[in-house]
Amino acid sequence: MPLLADLFQVFILITCLIGLGLSSRRFFPEVPFSLHFCFAPVALVAVLFCLEHYLPLGQMPWLWIPGTALSLWLIRTAGGDLAKEPVLWYFILGFGFCFFWRYSYPDIYPFSDRLNDHVQLVSNAEGGRLPAEDVWMKGAKSNTYYIFQYYAAGLIHRFIGCTSGLTFHLGYCTIVGLTTAAIGSGIQQATKSIRAGLFASLCLILGGNGATLFVPFMDSRGAPSPLDAERFIGSYAMPAVPEFKTAFGVWLIHFIGLSQVDAPMEFYSYAIYLGDFHPPLSAFLFLALAILSIGCAERALPGSLTEKVCVAAAVATPFYVAISSTWTAPLQGILILGWLVYRWLMGRKDRWQFLLLSALVPLALIFPYFSQFAYETGGYGTHLQWVPQRPPFLNWLLIMLPAFLIWVGCLWAALTAPLARMIVVVGLVIMAGTFFIEMHSIYGGTFEIYDTAMKWWGWVFTSTLMLGLMCVWPHPVLRSIAVVFLALTILANSYILGEYWWYNPKDHMGRLDGYAWFTDDPHQNAIYQELQSLPKGVLLESAPDNAAAAISLAQFSGHYSLGGWTWFEMFWRGNPDDIFQLETNRNKFYNGTLNNPESWLQGIVPGGVTYIVWLQRDNQRGPKNWAKINDQIKDDYDWRETYQDGDDHWGIWMQRPNLNGSKN
Repeated sequence: MPLLADLFQVFILITCLIGLGLSSRRFFPEVPFSLHFCFAPVALVAVLFCLEHYLPLGQMPWLWIPGTALSLWLIRTAGGDLAKEPVLWYFILGFGFCFFWRYSYPDIYPFSDRLNDHVQLVSNAEGGRLPAEDVWMKGAKSNTYYIFQYYAAGLIHRFIGCTSGLTFHLGYCTIVGLTTAAIGSGIQQATKSIRAGLFASLCLILGGNGATLFVPFMDSRGAPSPLDAERFIGSYAMPAVPEFKTAFGVWLIHFIGLSQVDAPMEFYSYAIYLGDFHPPLSAFLFLALAILSIGCAERALPGSLTEKVCVAAAVATPFYVAISSTWTAPLQGILILGWLVYRWLMGRKDRWQFLLLSALVPLALIFPYFSQFAYETGGYGTHLQWVPQRPPFLNWLLIMLPAFLIWVGCLWAALTAPLARMIVVVGLVIMAGTFFIEMHSIYGGTFEIYDTAMKWWGWVFTSTLMLGLMCVWPHPVLRSIAVVFLALTILANSYILGEYWWYNPKDHMGRLDGYAWFTDDPHQNAIYQELQSLPKGVLLESAPDNAAAAISLAQFSGHYSLGGWTWFEMFWRGNPDDIFQLETNRNKFYNGTLNNPESWLQGIVPGGVTYIVWLQRDNQRGPKNWAKINDQIKDDYDWRETYQDGDDHWGIWMQRPNLNGSKN
């Protein structure tokens, strides 16, 4: 039954996405449907995102009923020709493959960015005025991260009413589906070949990087992990050759050199496997939308409405990258600028007034958020600089090998194809630029270029590969070489992913609420169920011992938290002392060493802390801690026990009604 309910919500979502594309086509019927289908959701989200900075729309879980009915009518009106639109099959391919992974491994567990991504989604799914209130930090605003994709996913929750965990997975799958649809359609439009579009889609969701071809033969323990190809530079071979390498692996690592820096390259199929709903996903989406715009513009008649729509859409993409995956905005800008220069050199000159308008419209839509975001991030300390310590060139070349070989093929295609010349130049600029230049972040030493490599190199790899494929496909010899080589990366990566899926436990398969890792414990589940039935309030929960794990009950049960993942909150907000002090006082409270805890609980936030949970990890602090704390706060809080075993307790302290609403 849960699967049927989840699939029904998937049906609603996909039906409404198709209906949105069909609605857009009614205004511009001559524009290819692929542009309508891929851009209409982004355009709608952009308008709502701007609007809700001034006029919040709240929760509208009923909207799916008229939305689905209208979409079904539009689909029926479109007739059988709609099923022949390749963009829909590309979308279903990407969405379905991603859903398969999310269904197999649905946990939104701690020790990863998933929990942080989930709290951003929950914060921006409340339906209040933007910037939203931070669920992890009652009273603070969620304006310190790239929230556009989280806001977009939050609309699924607001309009369909699914749980936050399912919303997380559906939002993820929708981005992957739209990215696959845009890549496939862009390549198809430029090459006039559905086979090219399908092959490009498979390269995106199943293909690996250059290391993927070699790591299956480098490990004597058997099948490698998907992580090995992504972390090939650094973690896989640093600081010395591990004993479990094969003779070939030892030879290859010594041949290409040992890297002294950790530089992960997050290619797209790895991102699908990983499951972190983090900003690079949007960077790939807007890259795909740019490729779709370029592909459609190449086939459009000069001066036609389709060409104008493509140019306007392409010009808009860097602005949305700026509020989705800010680090990648310069690369997106270089790509679009290079394409506009190419058009100008080819005599397809766009009027500067039109280009200015195409930039001002998205700028106006993102301004309400970006003006605050830019101010908040001023203290991050990020800046461009020369890379102080690069990995060996052969390390970099090996992981970039598929894209680099396609780029070399473009050199040959450039003899007759002007677009290939543009791709050669832009590809050279971004490949060389991201090898020698980094966006300096908070990391240093071995991890100096960690963020740069993770956020830039995957984008560079995918853009060079896909744009290059667009140009080599019309040449039979180049096409054959490219297909054979890229098919090998698909086979190698499919083997790695297949081995992982087959042998890795899937204990929570199908439990798309994402919280089974917590609720499998019956005592914790009883507290979780109790919290879900209580009015929204501020929840105090102890932090796990592991510093990389965050508290999670509030965001899954519909409450605000008094402090969340301290490292992230401090980073987002410029390392203020009060957040560190909050964590210190929280630990003192659970250890029973905080002076005057009642006063602290009532004064830390307006209205005071509403609920305090006591879990198994709190029992491990000492057998007398619960009794000591209960005695300290019993005048203001009533204890509701869900389970007791000797001196161990599980349950919730609840603020007495006469105290609720007190002010700091």
